[in-house]
Amino acid sequence: SLSLSLWSSSLSLPLLSLLSTMASGRSEAWKEYVEGYRGTSFPPPYVPLSGAILGFGLPVVLVRFVLSPTLGEDDGRLVTLAKSLPPVAFLFMLEFLLGAAARAPSAKASASPAAVQALGQTPFSVVQANRIHQNHMESAALFLPALAALAAFCDEGAPYSLRIIPALSLSWFVARLVYRAGYTSPFPFNRIAGTVASNVPAFGVTLYTLFRFTQQFF
Repeated sequence: SLSLSLWSSSLSLPLLSLLSTMASGRSEAWKEYVEGYRGTSFPPPYVPLSGAILGFGLPVVLVRFVLSPTLGEDDGRLVTLAKSLPPVAFLFMLEFLLGAAARAPSAKASASPAAVQALGQTPFSVVQANRIHQNHMESAALFLPALAALAAFCDEGAPYSLRIIPALSLSWFVARLVYRAGYTSPFPFNRIAGTVASNVPAFGVTLYTLFRFTQQFF
């Protein structure tokens, strides 16, 4: 319990400082922010640091303290992978609903999104929703093949158990929610926390599975 408390503290303190700056933005507020922005093109250090702690810490907490030690033993690698995908599907279902809600106030955007975009009349909320959805897809294109490969290479020579598969899936889902919250906050650099939390662990998984892939040829 002491270890769990320490892990929880290490995760919560930087994330609380990040989330405390987040609030919903309005079109006029965004316009004023962009026109008056005179800052740097890089986020403050606490933003990527919070993302790194979340991205690497949450899977460890889930594996060590939450998920059953016998998870995956009866199902095998493929079934465990399949059972780990609902959080990914739920994220895109959520984005579908939020995107529909963003278009609802604009009759033009609802009736003909492509025409409105071509004319440069797309409402800010719709542009924002589209950007968030696009970034989710880009992240998923990196994460899902890496997750599948990690499950496939979970054999006797792997330094991990199948519990890491659902842990990474749930962590990715949480990280993408942090990304969305950051993107819609008055300080858009907050989105970098979610980007780091979702993509950097996927980079590590990709490099590991690429190494295991190359071993098949030697």
